[in-house]
Amino acid sequence: MLGCIHAVYVRLGVAIRGENVKPPMEVVIKKEKAELQQFLAGGADALAGLHALPPVMWSEDYQTALIAMSARVFRRIPEVIGEHVWNFADFATAQAVHRPGGNHKGVFTRDRQPKAAAWLLRDLWKQSSPE
Repeated sequence: MLGCIHAVYVRLGVAIRGENVKPPMEVVIKKEKAELQQFLAGGADALAGLHALPPVMWSEDYQTALIAMSARVFRRIPEVIGEHVWNFADFATAQAVHRPGGNHKGVFTRDRQPKAAAWLLRDLWKQSSPE
């Protein structure tokens, strides 16, 4: 049986620091009774070219830190068999105050240029692929 956990820890108007999101993710995953699990829809909006240290919402650094932290948690839990980053590329949405120019959760821009998170994912997936 394939169990599927769909959880989004960064919601509109809510910022969660990486160290605060780890325990909830691990608790949700470990409580799930399915034999195999996949965590879906993890990610954060990032405006291309926006950088900030420490990482702040909407920066590429925040998106990269959130994805890196998620990957560390997933790799510690043997029941997790896959991961899915939301989303491949930024895309248009209806006009709204919380969506400046569309959805920016992509690891690529709308014109398919890589954001910092794309390079992180490349490195993570190269490490975990059999050579």
